[in-house]
Amino acid sequence: MDALDVAQKALVMAAQAQTKIEEHEKTCAQRWGVVVKTNFFMVATLLTVLGVLAKVAFFGST
Repeated sequence: MDALDVAQKALVMAAQAQTKIEEHEKTCAQRWGVVVKTNFFMVATLLTVLGVLAKVAFFGST
């Protein structure tokens, strides 16, 4: 195996690694989007529940 073969093999391996990294980044970005949406929904729900509880605590049930 001469230096050119080694360099070509290394280039192919680097390209494969780059592809795997890009796929992983894409997957993480998709998952992070789901996490952000879920957290936003949970915060909105929590604020709604706290608002209802505060209304009941201060003004009585209606």
